[in-house]
Amino acid sequence: MSDAITDFVITDLHLPDIVEGKGFQRLIATLRGPCDIPGKYKLEQCIIPRIYENTRSSVLNSIANSCSTFALGIEEWKCSSSNVYITISVFFQQVILIVGERYKKTYK
Repeated sequence: MSDAITDFVITDLHLPDIVEGKGFQRLIATLRGPCDIPGKYKLEQCIIPRIYENTRSSVLNSIANSCSTFALGIEEWKCSSSNVYITISVFFQQVILIVGERYKKTYK
């Protein structure tokens, strides 16, 4: 359940504080009955870093095993509500040999 809640926080770009709000806790209680809702501290110090490291390792392995050349783009931007975000993009091509012919696939 903690991973699902953390995925919600990350995917919808919420601050970890949301899990301490009464509305969020009522929503979880309505959906599943009593369950362990991770607190802000646990999200920030334990769960999010663990998911980050797992995702980071997976992405690095995919890049290392799939291509020899890649480009990395990093953008820092501010939305209309003055929140600052960072977007990291990795572009790479994978060469696949099919019956002696070369095909390139581009991924983002």
